[in-house]
Amino acid sequence: MKAPYNKPPITVPAQIKLLEDRGLIIPDKTLPEKVLSGVNYYRLSAYFKCFQTEKDKFDKEVKFGDILELYEFDRKFRHLLLIAVEIIEVLIKTRIAHLLAVTSGPYSYRDKDNFNPGKAIKFEEWSAQCEKNIRRNPDTFVGYHFEKYEGDLPIWKFVEVISFSLASKMFSNLKYEFQCRISENFKYSTSFLENSLYKLSNIRNLCAHHMRAWNRETRPRLSLKNTKFLGLDADKTGIVLYLLSDMLEKTHFDNQFTEQWRKEIENLINSRPCVGNFWAHIGLPDNWKEHPLWKRP
Repeated sequence: MKAPYNKPPITVPAQIKLLEDRGLIIPDKTLPEKVLSGVNYYRLSAYFKCFQTEKDKFDKEVKFGDILELYEFDRKFRHLLLIAVEIIEVLIKTRIAHLLAVTSGPYSYRDKDNFNPGKAIKFEEWSAQCEKNIRRNPDTFVGYHFEKYEGDLPIWKFVEVISFSLASKMFSNLKYEFQCRISENFKYSTSFLENSLYKLSNIRNLCAHHMRAWNRETRPRLSLKNTKFLGLDADKTGIVLYLLSDMLEKTHFDNQFTEQWRKEIENLINSRPCVGNFWAHIGLPDNWKEHPLWKRP
């Protein structure tokens, strides 16, 4: 039987008192009062565990400013992830739209022959989800299209309406021939690209909803066998940095952007807050910049 949730709400001053009772050093209450008035205590508590060896007890010498530094680090980290994921999202939608439009016409996403027959049920579920996306989309171009034309959106408009999650499912449902042609752009196997897109769509949602990103396990777990990612932590967020860098380098038209993005990642990690076991938390080797996936000649 489940227990009832019986924790009472507490005021900001009471939250600060609770933190002090648990050993957090707060020399001046002005800052935590401002922070906790604008950042939910529960949200901030996700960053406490990095400073606690024992449950609900802060390690010695930990200050409120240490937690705030980690919180700000993660906010900037999410921002940089989202910038790169956006480019991959737009790119993969474009590649799918171009390929299907040229080979099978403007309404190719409705044609089951373009999809894996072994995933017929998933195709139907995906189609239903896409319909919901289209009906709920507030963009004026969608309404204008249906006012002026009969029938469905052409695929080049359709991909601009669906989410990254639905685009990744679309790739997963495509017939193998189409998957291969898109995967060639990245020099990945179809299964590796499929799982990578799913992982990046989850990262996108996590970042867009301002959830903790820097030290969490991300799904799905990538199979690294026979890939140049072998030896990296397949679960933690760190591998996503290598993945995004590799994908951008192979496909993005602006090399300067890719180099600038990489530099900003490096600068952020170089200025990381003082957190025990930082590299294990983020899932990167301590010499992470020397990895062939990151290092430049």
